[in-house]
Amino acid sequence: MDPYSLKRDNRKKFFDKEKLKRKHATPSDRKYRVLNKAENPQEEELKPELQPNDYRYHEDITMAHATEDFSTQEVNRKLKQILKDRKDSIGEPKEEPITKRNLESMDVDKLNSLLGRAAPQKRQVTQPDEKHNERLEIKDNTAKPIVQSHVPEDLEDDQDFLDGIL
Repeated sequence: MDPYSLKRDNRKKFFDKEKLKRKHATPSDRKYRVLNKAENPQEEELKPELQPNDYRYHEDITMAHATEDFSTQEVNRKLKQILKDRKDSIGEPKEEPITKRNLESMDVDKLNSLLGRAAPQKRQVTQPDEKHNERLEIKDNTAKPIVQSHVPEDLEDDQDFLDGIL
């Protein structure tokens, strides 16, 4: 046998002997045991029971303190409420949770605002109307009043084009 198992066996034998002695004690042994307990109750009270160092590896801390009302759900609820209050005090708007149904029902403007994008300019796509183009050409043949502008000469052509579109 190795030394560890010998030591364990010897301790077990010793504790078994002590247990038998207490179980089959003589009246005088019982008397002295009661007297010793009466003399030293203060020492036992002052002496706290120490836990072994490895207790934390074998027990769940939340289960060890079962007498306390410790609910993770309640703690989470309180923390969420504190965060909501903090956001409200900062001034951030309250946002509803986004669901798939909400996304499907949103139009393009709402989706862009949700993504934080600037709304694009609305464009009207129309088919070119030949009659409309002819009318513009007729109007273009008439004399235009000459307006002095501060636009550079190289951009005047672009300005004329844009004016023609309007």
